[in-house]
Amino acid sequence: MKASEAVRAYSNLALVKYWGKKGEQLPINPSISFSLKNCYSETSLSLNKEMKRSFLFDGKEQPEFLPKADKFFERLLNRFKIDIPKNLIISSRNNFPHSAGIASSASGFAALSMAINQFLELNLTKNELSEMARLGSGSASRSTQIGWGVWGENNFITDSSDHHAVFLDSSIINFNFRKLNNAICLVSKKQKATSSSLGHDLMKNHPYKNDRIKQANQNLGLCLDSLKSGDWELFSNVVEEEALGLHGLMMSGERGYTLLEEASWVLIEKIRALRNQGYRVCFSIDAGPNIHLIYDPKEQEVLKYLELWKSELGIDYISSGVLDE
Repeated sequence: MKASEAVRAYSNLALVKYWGKKGEQLPINPSISFSLKNCYSETSLSLNKEMKRSFLFDGKEQPEFLPKADKFFERLLNRFKIDIPKNLIISSRNNFPHSAGIASSASGFAALSMAINQFLELNLTKNELSEMARLGSGSASRSTQIGWGVWGENNFITDSSDHHAVFLDSSIINFNFRKLNNAICLVSKKQKATSSSLGHDLMKNHPYKNDRIKQANQNLGLCLDSLKSGDWELFSNVVEEEALGLHGLMMSGERGYTLLEEASWVLIEKIRALRNQGYRVCFSIDAGPNIHLIYDPKEQEVLKYLELWKSELGIDYISSGVLDE
């Protein structure tokens, strides 16, 4: 068995957020995301001459990642009867900060799943590959393909599933939304203090859990309506409500915590100010302090504000719009 070629998977930004699990890596609510064209993970596999498993990140041994990989491999054995070699060497890299709230686990486990499929010559279907990635990280189910991914059973997509993501035909998406621009404002590149896994676990007994499930289903319908119609105002309202709602859930539950920093709130207010001036912009936030500035492709003047904030606040950014077929 020879070493595999490096495979690439792209991170994604969830507009309607997945937050909370049931069963084995199944979502309590549906979510929708788009692929980030300039944020990806690359992974290749080979076999060690010694009978031990290794994880290399950016060429350096990272043994702390092995327990996550081993748990993932155990799930693959249980679900797919795939027995991962004990002497597997996993070589991975990101072109963006990992564990900083930019869905690096999504692209990471998607790339690992794609590499396993290639290395072991499994010939998995698209749905099976998405399900495999989900067993490592729920959001990875939406990173095994590019485009607009919907994960979780719902009343709006006929073939929706909790087990794998489905991807929308881009022809149903309004042209302006297919070409959305997105800049990730890097408030912090550090590993976040509280992992997403812990956050998902805390949703099990959250006082707002049932209301959140209802809200997410309603917002998925509204988000899909806005994407099809091109309604920017509706889109912005849903995306920003979801972003702040996610962090509200973190703060309001048992052992509440916050991942947002002072600069996160400063950026939110600056983006709101641009929106109030008539710019077609809005913000989203994943499970971290970094802020996604989403803007209409016609709003190129927004770039000067990004450079201004970089100068004033010392906040760098990654330009990473929608990657679509």
